[in-house]
Formats: sequence, structure tokens, C-alpha cells
Amino acid sequence: MNDGKFEIDAETAGIVVETLKKTITILTKERSEIEQKITDANAKLRDLKGKLGITDPSCKGTRLRKGEADRLITSYFTASPGTGFPISEIAAATGLKQSSVRNVLTRGKTKYEEGTDNLWRLKKQT
Repeated sequence: MNDGKFEIDAETAGIVVETLKKTITILTKERSEIEQKITDANAKLRDLKGKLGITDPSCKGTRLRKGEADRLITSYFTASPGTGFPISEIAAATGLKQSSVRNVLTRGKTKYEEGTDNLWRLKKQT
């Protein structure tokens, strides 16, 4: 029956211990280098997102206030009266998601209208 014990001379044990210590030192240094590379990459990613105006959807506080998307879209339309725009162009110009633009336009039937050319416009006030 093997109880997990074995005999080893002191010289071999010393070599094994020193080898393990060196391995741990090397791996710890490599881990520090990898962690620094990850930190640098995250910083570059944040900088690039900031320059491109990309917001992280997981960040709290990115939700618009009630009516803010409608105000952004209306101000975009009023800058070019009578001109029709596709949803994608409105989204790109206002920085809103296309789904948000679509929701505002379709829910605001009294304010916006879709033409036969599939472009959205402000309704003419009568």
C-alpha cells in the first residue's frame, strides 16, 4: 500500500525547490507584463471609443431623458425644412440608434409623416 511518501536526497530536493522558485518568479513577471498589456489595451480602447463618440451600452446614465430623442429629431428636421430623410441618416446625424429613431417617428404620427418615397418629414402644420 502506497501512503504517498517517497524518499529524496537533500541535494535533489534543493534543486527542485530552487527550480520551482525560479519558475514562480518568471511566471509572476510574465503575469505582470500581461496585466500591463491588458491595461494598456483597455486604455487605448477607451480613448478610441471617446474619439469616435461610441458609448458603452452597459454604462449607467446613457439613457436619454423623456422626450430628448424627439427634440433631437425635430431639431434635425427644422434645420432642413421640407426635406425628407431616411431613418439611417437621421440616426447617424443625431447619434441615436436606428430603433430609437424608428420608435419616435412611428409613435409621433401627429408630428412626423413618411412619404411615398419612404423618407420621413415633419408634418406641415395647418
